[in-house]
Amino acid sequence: MLAFSCAEQSERERLIGVYVRPVAEELRSLELELLVRHISSGRIGNLISVVEASSELYFKEGTLRCSEVGEADLKWRALPQLRLVLTFVSEGVIAAFTLQLGAFSAGIELQYLSFPPELTVTNETQLLRHALEKAARKMPMPERRNRDKSFVSRGRSARPTQV
Repeated sequence: MLAFSCAEQSERERLIGVYVRPVAEELRSLELELLVRHISSGRIGNLISVVEASSELYFKEGTLRCSEVGEADLKWRALPQLRLVLTFVSEGVIAAFTLQLGAFSAGIELQYLSFPPELTVTNETQLLRHALEKAARKMPMPERRNRDKSFVSRGRSARPTQV
């Protein structure tokens, strides 16, 4: 794993967030209670299948996978929150991150990022962008100012980075 600064981490989370946004929106279109029920009833395999089927709409098969179910946060008089650990693998880049899904929001926190050992590119963020582009079935919508701010990157900075 390579060490990187908070600014680099935020930029990389934002970049992953741009590409993962459609998957998060697809999952949020399902009732989160249904996804949580899969966890509480021990049907983790069903949940992983739903997540991977949603990711294959936007990413090539096997490039974005649900590696584990993080947890479900259920509180009285509050909407459920679901955290999933996803792994992205493409072009020798491996990124593991937590996807947090809420009824009206989603966010990511980058946990692990590695690049090929024979890396000749000096800018790892550019390599990450290239790997995401190669793995994507559809390009994400171009970023716009004042766009829906329901998807945020939850980096190590004090405030979430808007994606």
